[in-house]
Amino acid sequence: MPRFDPIATPNDFSVIDLGNRDQLLAVGGEVFKAATNPADLANFIVNAKSILHQSNLLNGLDPRAVAGRGINVVVDTNEVVNIVIPQVQTIFKDQQEKDDYLRRIGFIVLCGCR
Repeated sequence: MPRFDPIATPNDFSVIDLGNRDQLLAVGGEVFKAATNPADLANFIVNAKSILHQSNLLNGLDPRAVAGRGINVVVDTNEVVNIVIPQVQTIFKDQQEKDDYLRRIGFIVLCGCR
């Protein structure tokens, strides 16, 4: 499950697994096209995995990065907010570290995915 915070666990599917900043920008461009064009959205919902690693997508994802992984496409609207439950860290050195981590998760849910 994608996770975009700096704390890693051995089973993370993280930004590092996906690629570099240029690749993230390319993916953002594809998501923007889908969000602003109904035809592109319909295509993206059905073909997200192939779109994200197509050879003509500048800096597209390595097909091995998405092979064997499910990619679920959902759409937020003013009436519907999709909350993604991340793969989480469960061991903390102290309560302060846990509180900071929970704040980051809350931020991602309330602000990072909007």
